[in-house]
Order: sequence, then structure tokens, then C-alpha cells
Amino acid sequence: MDDIVRVKRSGREDHRAKKGVRHQGQVNAVGKGRQGRQGQEHDGGNDVNIQPECAYGLFDQVIEKEDKEHHDEKEKTPAHRQEKPTQDSPHFAGKDLFFIERNHLRIALRKHDQDKAHQLESCDPPEDSGEGQISELTFCIVEHSFSKSHIGLLCERKVIFSICDFPFDREADFDYIAIMKQTPLFGIHDTLGARMAEFAGWQMPIQYEGIVAEHNAVRTSVGVFDISHMGQIVAEGEQVIDWLNGVLTNDSSVLGDSEGQYTLMLNENGGVIDDMIIFRESGNSFFLVVNASKIDEDFAALEAQRADGISLRNESGKYGGLAVQGPDAVKLWDQLGTGAILPERNGILRTDNFVLCRTGYTGEDGFELFAPVEKISDWFRKILDAGAKPCGLGARDTLRLEKCYPLNGNDLDPEHTPLQAGLGFFVKLKTDIDFTGRNVLESQKADGVKTRLSAIQMTGKAPPPRHGYDVIDPQTGLKVSELSSGGMSPTLQKGIAMAYIPLELAKPGTALEIGIRQRTFPAEVVKKPFL
Repeated sequence: MDDIVRVKRSGREDHRAKKGVRHQGQVNAVGKGRQGRQGQEHDGGNDVNIQPECAYGLFDQVIEKEDKEHHDEKEKTPAHRQEKPTQDSPHFAGKDLFFIERNHLRIALRKHDQDKAHQLESCDPPEDSGEGQISELTFCIVEHSFSKSHIGLLCERKVIFSICDFPFDREADFDYIAIMKQTPLFGIHDTLGARMAEFAGWQMPIQYEGIVAEHNAVRTSVGVFDISHMGQIVAEGEQVIDWLNGVLTNDSSVLGDSEGQYTLMLNENGGVIDDMIIFRESGNSFFLVVNASKIDEDFAALEAQRADGISLRNESGKYGGLAVQGPDAVKLWDQLGTGAILPERNGILRTDNFVLCRTGYTGEDGFELFAPVEKISDWFRKILDAGAKPCGLGARDTLRLEKCYPLNGNDLDPEHTPLQAGLGFFVKLKTDIDFTGRNVLESQKADGVKTRLSAIQMTGKAPPPRHGYDVIDPQTGLKVSELSSGGMSPTLQKGIAMAYIPLELAKPGTALEIGIRQRTFPAEVVKKPFL
């Protein structure tokens, strides 16, 4: 486990630090180094691969429509298994820590590392890494099996990590890497026994009781997910509609007050920077819900293109969030007795206490509740007491995959366009609106896409397909693509996946093979969605 730090807490090994710094919750003292890995957790014998970034989209009735249109016309970054902690994993023990201070640095060391303190005292504090103004410097030293130490630097709400050997070169050995943040619900997740892992830079619950049980709860009753890691941006101004239409693919002018739509932000080449939902709250005020790992990038991109008279506010630090999903979600909301009526599908309601959005990322009915950070724990407890099952990102991944909802960072990326991803419904090329990347999409539509994000299902007994596995044409034996997403469907009890594959292989019924651990297993292209 190259350059991975684990932390032991309360006698059980986990991904948690003894203490954190609150931001929408906390920032913990766990990090990953230059060769850090993406999280992968296990549910019994089935691996569940959780990739960075959770898309957040409206796709009901649209995926099937897009798929049908495609077939009437005839029409890519492997994940590494993150091992579970072992008895050799380094850990903090608060009572064993002592601190030294120099130049306003507070350095935490285990007691048996006191002989190394003089080496730290001779090192000047590192300069700001560019992540933000340094408001406090906190160094945590944890020796691990590779005879290295991890040195943490807290910059405002972010923690930056460096890995170096003792003694270290104070200039050459600092390599800053952002590490996991915690949501304000972390303490409740811990109490509930959630298994935690990194997701989009956040320490998030992967599962509680188990991925299959949580998945089935959402399909048959109701579950609740922590989505406090997601971002919220407010855009306002008299010309805000015209401005939004110039930076996003969908047409916001069609939205009435309290209505929302799925849309995308593209680069100059038509590739996807982020997908998001925007809501027209009233008049010239819009509420944008963006992906967790894209908050800063999205806000910077919007700010760089901001027109005169347009105001932007990044309110991501203000809210915690919950996604309540399942056929019993409406009944649960009524049980809470708030007096507020759920908005219509794809709608939004703002009160003095919360923002309520009626969308989802599971294919089931439900809503998202955004409330002030200091209040979100109370909402979480109320929703649990009302009968919702706590669900982790493992179930969120399998639920969205069964519906072929794309995952930003996997199925959506800067190299592929919305047309290749089958999201042309959300790109308004028939209007005269000139949004970023439009010219590329117009050419692509005229020439026809050469690859398309397609649904693939395993046809025999096989290990679960995973992001990054090879897609092979059995007729030639040649690799034609890699899976962008994959996993075991709890509902279908089959391996399912998505991949950008050549158009000539994208027709349902086309036989393919998936390369898994030096073997190949039969699969076929199927119609979207799987369910």
C-alpha cells in the first residue's frame, strides 16, 4: 500500500483520525501520497469500486429516448484495490502524542519519536502551496512501514500532505497533496459503524449494513445518503439567463420559477468539465448543485466567464446535504411534519430552514435536503427515526449504474462530449445560443459520433466488471476500449458496466469480451438502461 496512511480509532482500524478540523464538518489527518489510490471496498465476496466523483443528474425518461434514437439511426483510468488496514498500519493514539512548536508550527509526534524532534526544529516551515492563505500550520508525523513520515499542512479548510524521509531536504521533499475532508455527519456515520473510504477528496461512508441491503432498501422502501460533499453556487443578475446559456449546454430560459434542469459545462473541445442541476428559484436567481470534486474548478470557470451585472456566490461551505430516495420517500417526508409540501419533480423549495430539491440519482422518487451545517445532523437523525435506512456510496453507485446514469470523472470526462455520452437531449443545438464547445458538437453531430457510451452486461459467470477493465472485440481479439464504470447489479444479479465503444460495436446484442485478471469473460451490449 504505497504511501497510504491508515488510522486506528477506538480499537478498530479504519480511515479515521482521532480529531479533525471542522469545515462543513471536519478535516481529518489521513492522507495519501504521490502514489495514492482510489477507494475500493468489499461487500462479502463482491468488490465494489467507488470512483472519484458522484454525478448528480436528471435522466428519467431521457436515457431510454436517447438510446432509441441512437439505434434507429444505427448508430475511458483503472482503479486500484485499496487494501484493508492491517495490524501493521500506522495509527494515532491521542494520549501518546506530544507537541513541539517553532515559528508558529505546532508539530505532533508520538512519544517514541522524540529523538526526531531536533530534525524538525532545524527545518523552516514550508511555504503556502497555493491552495489558499495559510491560517494555521499543523504538522502530524506518523511513521509507517516504508520508513517514511507523513507531514500534514492545514491551509484554511484544506489539509495538504507531504511525504519525506528523515532527515529530509526542506525544499525538495515537500510534495503537497490534498487529503480527505469530513462532512458534518461523520460522527453519526462512525456511531452507526459505517465503513469509510475516500471519495472526491472526502471521507465518505461506503456502506453500513451492506451494499446489497442498502441498494434493495432504496428500490423497495427508502434510504438516505449523505451528500454534504456536494457544492452549491448561486448566480444572480438581470442577464443571468443569457449568461448561463453561454456557459452551459441546456436552455435555462425554459425554466419557470422553482423549476430545475440537468445541464453540463464544457471545455473548448466540447469535453465535459462537470454535469450539474440548476434551479431557477425566482426571477433572476439560480441555485446550482455541482459535483464535490468540481466545486472550486466550476466556480473558477464561471467566475472567469462572468459578465457584468452577474453575481456569483459559492455557498458550498454553508450547507450539509441529504438525499432521501425510494418509493416511500414522499410518505417519509409527510411523517416529518414540517408543514412544507414537496416540490414537483425537478422542482425546488426554499424555506428559512432548508432548501428542498425534488430530483435524484437512483432512478427512484425522492428529494434532496440542504440545510445549514449546524442543523444537518438533526435532520439526519429525524430521517433515520422516520424509517430511512442509512446508505453509503456503494449502494449509490450500483443504483445509478443500473439506470445508466453517468458518473463524472468516469463516464463523463474532458475527452468525451455529451453527444458521445448519449446526453444530446441536454444540449440545445437547435437554438442560436452560442455556449462554450458548441462548434465542436455541431461538427460532431454533422459527421456522426465514432464512439458511444454503451451499456454492457456479462453473459456468463464472471467476476464483477470494474472501471478500467479492457473491452475486447472477440472477432479480432483486439482491445477496443476500457470500462468507464462497472459492478455487480444487486437487482439483476449480473455484472453490468458502461464503456465508450466504436459505433459499429454499439448495437444491442453485439458480443464482446471483458478482460479481468489476465482472463476474458463473455459480455454483450444491451439497451440502456439496465432497469
